[in-house]
Amino acid sequence: MNPPLGSSPLQARLEAQGFDIEPRVGGLRARRRRALPSRGLTRLLLPRVVCDVVVRPDGQLSRRVRPDGLAIGMLVLCIGGLIVELLLDRARYPREYPPEFIYALAAIQALLLALEWWTSTRALGRALD
Repeated sequence: MNPPLGSSPLQARLEAQGFDIEPRVGGLRARRRRALPSRGLTRLLLPRVVCDVVVRPDGQLSRRVRPDGLAIGMLVLCIGGLIVELLLDRARYPREYPPEFIYALAAIQALLLALEWWTSTRALGRALD
């Protein structure tokens, strides 16, 4: 296995593009910096993606952008909420919330995840090209 990249020009370029870097064996894990804290309610409502950059044995860089665990969990939760909302008999089980809430939450989560994915992919591309 390759050693961690440590302080390298690649790490400096990623940090210049606004990423927080976590060294890994053979590569780096990068997350975009945010103005809002990554705790509490903002952590649940604002999905994040993780960028993995790995140096392959031939010296080429391999990049992968994926949602982090909490973003995947919120997406599953929203999909489950949509399924329940669409299939549950409301005459027998009335709502205690506005009917538009789950649709709006799911749409906002999906939109914010797509925006974060697109922004992180572009910033990673600028840093690596």
